[in-house]
Amino acid sequence: QQAVESNQLRRPKKHGNSAYRNWGRDLHISWVILRLEQAGITPTRNQASDPNSGCDIVESALANALNIHIAYETIRTVWKRYSNLKSPLSEIN
Repeated sequence: QQAVESNQLRRPKKHGNSAYRNWGRDLHISWVILRLEQAGITPTRNQASDPNSGCDIVESALANALNIHIAYETIRTVWKRYSNLKSPLSEIN
C-alpha cells in the first residue's frame, strides 16, 4: 500500500462497465418482475418449470414494444441483483 501511495506502483485499472451503470433501467425491470411474481408468474425458469417466466415476459415485451433487446440472462441477473429489495419495491403502488 505504501508503494501505491508513493506512486511507485499503480493500482490496476477497472475494466468494463459498473454493475450499477443502468440502475434506473434495472430497478424498473425488477419492479415489473416483482409485479408478475405477485400475479403468480415465477420470476425465472428452470428445466421443470413453465417456459414463460417473468424474465421471459419482460424480455419479450421490451423487444416487441420498445425494440430494446436485452438477453434473458441479463434480465435474470438484474432480477437476482435487485430481488432482495422486495420489501421496498412491494410498497410501490
